[in-house]
Amino acid sequence: MLTPRERRFVFGLNFIEIFLVIIAINFAVSVYITEKAGNSFEESALWTACSMTYSHCEIPIIYNRAVNIISISNAIVGGAVLIMIIWTLAERLLEVDLRVVSMKRKISGLKNHYIVCGYGRVGEHVCEILAKAKKEFVVIDKKIDSVTSLRDAGYAALEGDALNPKTLEKAGIDRAKGLLAVLGTDSDNLFLVLTANEINPYLTIAARAHSESVVPKLHKAGAQLIVLPEVTGGLELGREVLSLGGSHAGKLISRHKKK
Repeated sequence: MLTPRERRFVFGLNFIEIFLVIIAINFAVSVYITEKAGNSFEESALWTACSMTYSHCEIPIIYNRAVNIISISNAIVGGAVLIMIIWTLAERLLEVDLRVVSMKRKISGLKNHYIVCGYGRVGEHVCEILAKAKKEFVVIDKKIDSVTSLRDAGYAALEGDALNPKTLEKAGIDRAKGLLAVLGTDSDNLFLVLTANEINPYLTIAARAHSESVVPKLHKAGAQLIVLPEVTGGLELGREVLSLGGSHAGKLISRHKKK
């Protein structure tokens, strides 16, 4: 199965191939129609090339209704070629990723969305759940590969440090409904929760914790919901091995209401 980046590359190749076929067909039809109007093959081919490239060529040819119509087609195809060239220059020469510009515009228009900080295994599952629930969300992650993959899939993602207040502001934390702190360490998640709560005290904050000892600190920092996946994973595994009744999933979550 192709990755999102590979699918985009293949789509780009297919689009170029189709566009080249359209140009070739238009060129052939234009030469044929112009030649049928009483012009020579050389005159018809040169006039067609000039009209498709917006070149000023003084070529005296015989016009009729069909030639007038094909001249419009040449102008349209030539204009499309010009747009493709400008688009390529904007992305390659000026190093402007138009998808990034579009993504920033999309994020700036979000409201009551969720911010997922960290795209590891837990963060990936969180995004899957939010996507299935059709909730708007923005992912912040340091890894460019993860960010690119998310953008290719159509999701809003920012490359950056979630512990930086400016990055959180770019994600629209002041307009967000909730934030999920699923970074790699308890210390990072604790600092993130504290920072997010200071920026937006009305934010619903959920955090991942590796150790039960950090749970009170996360609650004090502003997290209402804390998940301990490693602890619960061990409990559930032990339950299955010993065939004990009941589930220990209640120890997975710690809830606390903001005052």
